[in-house]
Amino acid sequence: MSSLPIGRRLGAGFLVVVLNMVLLTAFGVMQVERINTGLTTINDLNSVKRRRCGCWRRPSRCSSTGSPRSTS
Repeated sequence: MSSLPIGRRLGAGFLVVVLNMVLLTAFGVMQVERINTGLTTINDLNSVKRRRCGCWRRPSRCSSTGSPRSTS
């Protein structure tokens, strides 16, 4: 490696740094997508439970099927 000119060594080092940045960015994007999927699932489940709880506490706000009445 020491027989290579300084320009090539600097270029190789820069390439290693850039490749690490690309890999870490891709990994981070995948992790954020995984977290987003999990939070979406949790939010969807909790919103159904919250609506059911609201109908249980205030039956006048709900239709006869137990789902919330539309406001429109």
